[in-house]
Amino acid sequence: MNAEIQENIERLFRQLAKHGLVRREGQIAMSERIADSIARGRIAVCEAGTGIGKSYASLIGALAARPALEAALKEAAEKNGADEPDRITIVYSTGTVALQHQIFERDLPNLQRMLDINLDFRLVKGRGRYLCPNKVMGAIGESLTPDMFADDEFTSDAAISGAAADQLSDMLQKFDSGSWNGDLDEWDGALSAEVRASATIEAAACSKSRCPMYDNCPFYKARKALYQADVLVVNHALLLTDLAAGGGRVIPAKPENTIYLIDEAHRIPEVAVEQLGSNFQVEGSIALVANFANTMNKLARGLATNQETVIELLKEAAEAGTPMRDALMEIQTALDANTQAFEDGKPWMFDVPPEALAEPAKRLRSATDAAIKKLSVLLDALGDSDGDKDAIAKATSRAGLFAERFGKIAACLDALLDGDAPDLPTARWIECETGRDNLAKRRINAYPVSAARMLHQLLWDKALAGAAYSATLRSLGNFDMFIRNVGLNLGRAHDTGHFLSDFPYSESRIYIAAGGVNPNHEDHPAITARAVIGAAEKNSGGILGLFTSRRYMDRVLELLQEMRPDIAGLVLAQGNHSKSRIIESHRKRIAKGEKSIIFGLASFAEGVDLPGNLCNVVIIPRVPFAVPDTPIENKRMEWIKQSGGNPFYDHTLPSASVRLTQMIGRLIRDLLDRGHIIILDNRIHGKSYGRLLAMNWPPFTIVPFDMRQYAERRAA
Repeated sequence: MNAEIQENIERLFRQLAKHGLVRREGQIAMSERIADSIARGRIAVCEAGTGIGKSYASLIGALAARPALEAALKEAAEKNGADEPDRITIVYSTGTVALQHQIFERDLPNLQRMLDINLDFRLVKGRGRYLCPNKVMGAIGESLTPDMFADDEFTSDAAISGAAADQLSDMLQKFDSGSWNGDLDEWDGALSAEVRASATIEAAACSKSRCPMYDNCPFYKARKALYQADVLVVNHALLLTDLAAGGGRVIPAKPENTIYLIDEAHRIPEVAVEQLGSNFQVEGSIALVANFANTMNKLARGLATNQETVIELLKEAAEAGTPMRDALMEIQTALDANTQAFEDGKPWMFDVPPEALAEPAKRLRSATDAAIKKLSVLLDALGDSDGDKDAIAKATSRAGLFAERFGKIAACLDALLDGDAPDLPTARWIECETGRDNLAKRRINAYPVSAARMLHQLLWDKALAGAAYSATLRSLGNFDMFIRNVGLNLGRAHDTGHFLSDFPYSESRIYIAAGGVNPNHEDHPAITARAVIGAAEKNSGGILGLFTSRRYMDRVLELLQEMRPDIAGLVLAQGNHSKSRIIESHRKRIAKGEKSIIFGLASFAEGVDLPGNLCNVVIIPRVPFAVPDTPIENKRMEWIKQSGGNPFYDHTLPSASVRLTQMIGRLIRDLLDRGHIIILDNRIHGKSYGRLLAMNWPPFTIVPFDMRQYAERRAA
């Protein structure tokens, strides 16, 4: 490592120590790895255990390396006779909006204070978190909800409720008076979904500089403040939206001048797949197209007579909706004739759409493309128009929103009808949903099984440098699956590192079942119920049971009710209550000195923090092997097999390894935490692949136990 960078890191950590921050060797080692990779224009891939302090480690590494990187870029520019390069921005991306706020509101201010540095950091949020004053004024004035598309159905004639209208008026008044800045996250009080939908606007509907409120727009005001920031804090969905748009548009930082710090990086592959995929609802789209024609004609009637060109284009656009509607109704008829494909609520999956569906889908694609072209010409004309500003802004907003919605339909049709790329197969399926009116709604879906190439092309290949890190990036003891899933194996230079926290894992135990019945055996839920009873009898604190299926969890709860109703009464089960309410009730019980048990599914296996006495026993009945019961998973497994791989060893087992490690990670959340984990799946001890699953675990003390004897003892 560059000596100057090494000294920078040591100096920064010495400064932190002056403020009482405990020196953690794993944190410093992670920071050094990130700094070294960034300084060399590479990507650092780091797995860092709970408690290391990943946010501080990554930020210090980036801050220590940035001066050297800036100097190298400047020297290269001077040597080549080019202009001086733009300033380097650090973009810190988190997995959720909640984590985004934690970094912005807690970690960065603390770091700036302790390091005594002038660090300009900003929170980047989408339009959906800011008031659109122009939209709200229109909504209140017309007594209409401005949310044009609720559940894919055009509902522009639905009235706002009285309570919502009152709150919107209050928001507008406070914004006009200057007592509130228009940031919905800073509004004092709860906001209903109706109010949020009515108060915000999508990018496609925004008329930007043509809007009469542009100069006082909360979103654009916040955006202007981002350009000179040292650190921009975003979330993964926002980051990928920006990259898909070309980079530097949603987040004002060009990828080639950006150091990316990707926290919770294990979430990136699936978030990217969601961004790449597309879908549309057939029945909702029919309503959408019908209202498209009505809206275009209504806008034409509302313009002044001297706007002949725009009026004519609005009428032409309205007519372009007819072929779309006809093709959509043909698709609806084809689906009505194939209701057997949706038996038992299962999706209708196919590699190539059947001819009865493909032909009208091709006509719909052609009609949709034609409508989008009409809207593009219309938007250009509106941009050049010098007519009434309010009327032009309204027409621009409506036309832009329809163009965006039609674009999503077109993208889905392209993926549905075009063949697979050699290295990017697509899962295609139709699912039948029940709408709010209890009528069947059919949704057409097309999603890639991997976003690796997209991430390579849009992120890694353009980024100046960066780091991707999480507590769970390795699977089966290596980084291979993560590297492959995020596309870092496609050409970007990268480094890997695994950094342990200094938590005393060896003082806690993992009990692993040996012998006894397989987790798929009908007697296994009873063994789990007895394990819960034993843990509840011996423990005074919290117990967390992590299940892989709701059916199995419900069966264990049913057996508990039969065996020990008193202990069954301690269980807070996911599905019976919301996640937040379960955790709140659990905390209150433990605070009173009572016992409490949480039964949870996948969402409780990751990101749930129950330190101290809130959780001193974790019970895991089964290894979380994913069942390929979704169209994307089915297609993914098929792709691996066709490529000559082994679906179990190449995907199922590595994925289970990561999820099992996440489950185990719920126990030790603090230096003072102690407890034990009970794994009731005898395949870890009895199958050849069992030792591979354990390669990711922190250094707990491992204790095998005979599940048969345990079951008999508990039964007695």
